[in-house]
Amino acid sequence: MIQALNFIKRFVAVALVVLGLTLIAQNPSYAGGIPQGDWTLTSLNGQPALEETQITIKFDSDDESSGKVSGSGGCNLYFAGYSTREPGQIQIGPIGSTFRGCQDPIIEQEAKYFRALGSVQNYEVGDSTLSLTNSEDTKLVFSAVPQ
Repeated sequence: MIQALNFIKRFVAVALVVLGLTLIAQNPSYAGGIPQGDWTLTSLNGQPALEETQITIKFDSDDESSGKVSGSGGCNLYFAGYSTREPGQIQIGPIGSTFRGCQDPIIEQEAKYFRALGSVQNYEVGDSTLSLTNSEDTKLVFSAVPQ
């Protein structure tokens, strides 16, 4: 009887592990975590970045749930830490940056980007896109920079 009970416990444990791995593999935003590498902003709340600027973000992980981001805000370079608590959830900040002077509308766009980036709560990874959103429906969409 005890052997049968131990067999059932092991069987259930293995089944749960297999189920969990299957679910993770079906959710690419969690299975791959935050994709490492360089990304370029394609839109902020549906608006494209100004043609004369390139807004970028690069993720470097410390471990599976945290790391650093850095990039260009279109005028200044920036850096911050990030952490992921749950699949599809992310927190970025505090954001630090250089203090180069730029003219409007570039500095305005950068301020909007930094505010949005510092308030993101969720991420979603597509084929070659990364979307970051917050509770106010602010949406940052990035495309992968080819390696």
